[in-house]
Amino acid sequence: MTAQGEVLVERYDDPQIGYRHLEQVVAATLLTIDDHPPALPDRWSTLMTQVSDAAQAEYDKLIHDPAFLDYFRSATPIGEIEKLPLGSRPSRRGAQKSPGGCRMQGAQGLLG
Repeated sequence: MTAQGEVLVERYDDPQIGYRHLEQVVAATLLTIDDHPPALPDRWSTLMTQVSDAAQAEYDKLIHDPAFLDYFRSATPIGEIEKLPLGSRPSRRGAQKSPGGCRMQGAQGLLG
């Protein structure tokens, strides 16, 4: 489990809130631990693979469309957000204006 510095203060500055958050994290972790998960039908796995592959193909087409970044910039407040002094890392690496130059690239984010 990792957290940015500003999140640590927000979550753990108050002992009651910190305890509650830790309790939630431990409870969620324990709920996911199961030595005998239910078996899924083969058809389910096949169908989920097909859906995932189709969704990924459409997503890739969208973000690599030459008009996408212009649309994204005009339809969202990303230009203003980029100017805000938020976080410890830049929203983009260098002056590159492409999906590959965005911070979310490779992190399953919007510009993946």
